[in-house]
Amino acid sequence: CVMVKRVISKKVTRVSQVVILLVSFAGLGFLSWYLAGKIKVFDRRGHVAKLCIIFLPLLGAALVAVSRVDDYRHHWQDVCTGGVLGLVVASLCYLQFFPLPSDENGLWPHAYIRHIDNPEGGHTSATHSDGSPKLGADRFV
Repeated sequence: CVMVKRVISKKVTRVSQVVILLVSFAGLGFLSWYLAGKIKVFDRRGHVAKLCIIFLPLLGAALVAVSRVDDYRHHWQDVCTGGVLGLVVASLCYLQFFPLPSDENGLWPHAYIRHIDNPEGGHTSATHSDGSPKLGADRFV
């Protein structure tokens, strides 16, 4: 029974390290995506300082990963898996709400761009042209 508890404890610790790195890479990876869009890194103006700014959060996540391997208690495979999964989650979360940073509208979220393109929101009036209210399916036409 004691051996089973040790094996389970070892497996839980191993999974928790992947989760810690996943959260670290997801949060700091999202910050890198966000900064890349906000400071317009890919505007072809040649500022290397912009690239340094977006790589700083990724460097922080990499330092967390190295610190996990450096104490010889965590496998490098677990660290790499957590990092890759975290970057995938960060990319999916960012691209769900924002366009690519290289897009000309990369500064603004998708919802804001749609609002600017169609300020009325695509809603139609709830009344006919003669002033009578639309009923039933007529309201959605």
